[in-house]
Amino acid sequence: MKHRLFVVILALLCLLVTGSACHGPWEKKNNHRTVIIYMEANNNLSQWAHTNLNDLLVNASDVNMENGRLMLFMNTAKSKKLYEIKPYRSDKGGYRGDTVLLQQYQFATALEKNAMREVLQDAMQAAPADEYALILWSHSTGWLPEDIEIKESSYIRAAGEPEMPITKNFGMDGRKSISYLDIARAIEGLDLDMMMIDACFGTCVEALYDLRNVCDYVVASPIEILGAGYPYADLMSVFFNKDLTIPMLGEAVCRAYMQYYRQYTFQGTPYPYGAISLIDLSKMDALAQATHDVMQECQDSSIDHKKVQALENRYYSLYYDFYH
Repeated sequence: MKHRLFVVILALLCLLVTGSACHGPWEKKNNHRTVIIYMEANNNLSQWAHTNLNDLLVNASDVNMENGRLMLFMNTAKSKKLYEIKPYRSDKGGYRGDTVLLQQYQFATALEKNAMREVLQDAMQAAPADEYALILWSHSTGWLPEDIEIKESSYIRAAGEPEMPITKNFGMDGRKSISYLDIARAIEGLDLDMMMIDACFGTCVEALYDLRNVCDYVVASPIEILGAGYPYADLMSVFFNKDLTIPMLGEAVCRAYMQYYRQYTFQGTPYPYGAISLIDLSKMDALAQATHDVMQECQDSSIDHKKVQALENRYYSLYYDFYH
């Protein structure tokens, strides 16, 4: 297993530093929307980082990227680098994406608010646009504090159950993580229009409340996301579509996500499991007030939380409403 993981990481690094045969970058006329992917892959998701990156590169055509630019920050066990993915005309005709290195960082961890802000500011300065969307790619534990430790033994592996696909359970850099409150501090004032959370439990309401003043919309899942993550091969034609407003972009991402997972298979077995939501963060304060009013009336603590349906892969449930 360790040998296989090393090979995957090595292949990913080679892909980032070499690139396809090309004649030069496609010259862009305008830039309506910049999409920034903050990929924290210094963990057991490295194989999926390779898969998702390849999907981005294969579909980085001149048509798909006519009105936008795609920035990728990738943290691996070896390096922390900011790239731009650009479409290049190949020797055989047509276009394929390639990575252009913009910046290499020396900070200790990418999961710290000042480090994250530095990367995002560099990306926005390199690719100014009318609109900005940020994709957070990694593990996530929703509202849980960043210093909490979840032991491996807490995950369910039922007797006789076939091997289950890995899920994206934001941030795991070794054992380091970052709270959504610190993410909000990192992006405060950066004029972000949308955030897409390619990680588990992104619509956890406590996390969304922390983000309410720093961007307009969030696309995320209320449950676990399988390791395959967002269907980037399908989304490259959506991300930079100038005809889509930010809310329309969010709806298009959700539709593509659900269509992908309705047909998803794992080791030849249908695995049609997924949920995705588009959240208007301008409604969060009203939701908080409504929740306060409900809690004033409902103080019954006799509910047996062990009987609450668990939409997570653990022996015990951590995510349910009106208990903590």
